Amino acid sequence: MPLSLLAEIAGLSVPHFCRAFKQSIGYPPHAYIYRLRIERAKEYLRQSSMPITEIALACGFSSLSHLSNAFRREVGITPIGYRLTWPRQASD
Repeated sequence: MPLSLLAEIAGLSVPHFCRAFKQSIGYPPHAYIYRLRIERAKEYLRQSSMPITEIALACGFSSLSHLSNAFRREVGITPIGYRLTWPRQASD
């Protein structure tokens, strides 16, 4: 959803919406969404055997490379490295 639409729903200008969002949540809207995508990817990596390329696309990243770079920046390791730190589920 575009920021302009969110700001309109809230009855605020886009800059005011962004400031208020950051004050309330602690992150600007873009960073918040980015972190949610990383958290969703972490959940998929822990709980599924889905290929990492599919996880990237399911979480809103344009490619495996995009996910890998973002994941390494936020988490400190690659998605493959993260997945290897979790024991496999019996159903996988």
